[in-house]
Amino acid sequence: MPGHLIGARVNKNLVMGGLFLVREDMRGKGIGKALFEKRAAYVGDSNFGISIGTKLLTKQKHLYSAPFYAFDIIGYGGKRGGLGQPVSDKYQIRPLAEIDFGDVVKYDTNICHGQERSRFLNRWAAGLLSRSLVATENGKVVGYVTLRPADEGYRIAPLYGENPEVILALFNAITEARSEDDHIFMNVPTTNDTMMKIVKDLKLEPAYTLRRMYTKEIVMPPLDKIGSLMTMEVTIC
Repeated sequence: MPGHLIGARVNKNLVMGGLFLVREDMRGKGIGKALFEKRAAYVGDSNFGISIGTKLLTKQKHLYSAPFYAFDIIGYGGKRGGLGQPVSDKYQIRPLAEIDFGDVVKYDTNICHGQERSRFLNRWAAGLLSRSLVATENGKVVGYVTLRPADEGYRIAPLYGENPEVILALFNAITEARSEDDHIFMNVPTTNDTMMKIVKDLKLEPAYTLRRMYTKEIVMPPLDKIGSLMTMEVTIC
């Protein structure tokens, strides 16, 4: 495959995109330009959102005309280590299989600006390679987290919680079965103070910084409830 990029329609007014790559030996042949033109035709008059690496944005600014800056995301990775923060035990945390899937979908939809992702969640959060936990309070879903194998170690994506206590409890629960030498990776919005403290405590290293931008208007997810985003290219959170 000489090259690829993503354009994923969220709804009639919004398309998300990313993952632009042209094979090194095929560059300079107009493939990238053709891909951009094809995606532009697909986006049409819709609002277009993209999460682009800040280094690439500086290097190839002429390719990205998305003037509305929303927020930054840092990809962190490193050994799991041990948390230096107390964890609340007021929430029930159980495997996804023990919770009504419809309740989890409803919670996820509220986090993601009304985007219903049941088919996606069924493959991602409930997939054979995934371990997903759900936090409830008085029978109501207040957060969930998914851990999946990565090329090295594990990726935590997503991690959603109604407040810092839930986020911390879910993070602890999903990682406690892992060795402190296991590597974990997360995509953390820089405005979420709870997660920024966690990555600091664990001494995780930043691997890259992404900038979320839109062409027409900002669509802002509730970043205080997002410890780690699920994806950057096909949904808003």
